[in-house]
Amino acid sequence: MKEATLLKICGRVTSGLGKGKVFLSLEPYRKALRELLGEEVYPGTLNLKVSLEEWRKIYQVSTLLIPSFILGERRYGQVKAVPVELDGKIPGAVLFPEKGIRPAILEIACPLSLRDFLALKDGDPFCFHLKSPRTSEGNS
Repeated sequence: MKEATLLKICGRVTSGLGKGKVFLSLEPYRKALRELLGEEVYPGTLNLKVSLEEWRKIYQVSTLLIPSFILGERRYGQVKAVPVELDGKIPGAVLFPEKGIRPAILEIACPLSLRDFLALKDGDPFCFHLKSPRTSEGNS
């Protein structure tokens, strides 16, 4: 069944904390995102500053939950992942890590470095569409 587009979200590209690269190199996160996107994920995220209202809307969408896990002696927190479509054709996911959530900042993972592929820089506008794996929105 074809996924239904829920919502168009627009914001401005902003620099992140540099942690996406580290976390997206961990196999449990990579595996879950590979299953969600159907492709290997780029080891890094595109950060997008949006309104707090839009951030809340996205956070409340029914999502995939990547469970927490332990590697070595460290526990890595669960991550909510919301499926999105980028640039009209690129599969992606907005990530909400259990630890380190920053309201009004979205972290977007996908198979490409969006900054490089779309020649994006801080301050550039960027829009994407939220997707739902079901035709109904489901419960949060």
